[in-house]
Amino acid sequence: MKTKPQMPLDGKFKKDWKVTSSYGYRVHPIEGHKKHHNGVDLWGPKPKIWIEAWHDGRVLYAGPSRLKNADGSLGGIGYYVDVRSKINGKWFVSRYGHMVEDSLKVVKGQKITAGTRLGIMGNTGASAGRHLHFEICKGKVHRWTLDGKGFVDPLKFVRATIEQWELEQSINLATPDTGEVQPAPIHEPEKKVETVKPTVNTKKTRK
Repeated sequence: MKTKPQMPLDGKFKKDWKVTSSYGYRVHPIEGHKKHHNGVDLWGPKPKIWIEAWHDGRVLYAGPSRLKNADGSLGGIGYYVDVRSKINGKWFVSRYGHMVEDSLKVVKGQKITAGTRLGIMGNTGASAGRHLHFEICKGKVHRWTLDGKGFVDPLKFVRATIEQWELEQSINLATPDTGEVQPAPIHEPEKKVETVKPTVNTKKTRK
């Protein structure tokens, strides 16, 4: 049985962490122009927040971005982890970016389950502040696009997958008979509406 999917951050949504930048077009915080955001940015106030795998899968990559900033420092997504998962018979790659250097807890090729700690929320790479950049794209490998093609809104996708998992698990559970009992249904027959046909005078009147 696969592990129950979960949110990618430890803690509760809106209490321990929140969305600071949604999926879709936005003004890029560093480049300053309109650009598609293929994922979401998540942030929390605690100084140490663990990033956790949202779904079972296998690690495709765990390490630093190959991109560099103009000054030679680490650029791009910073320290990140890519995980490939099979969901409803289709392959998806989840990317978790901008983690703290030396905080990564997984290695390439490792098989992991939902809830596995990947690293700590950080500010590495081309980042305007400490956060997690989280994205999900369709396919067996990560392919970047400029308009969001091939990507999904990750939080909506995670919520839908969690809901489906819970529904599937309920198949094997009996409904307890201790809850509220619904009244017997009343199925009234559909009432027929009689239509009155207008009478037509066929007799000719003499003048």
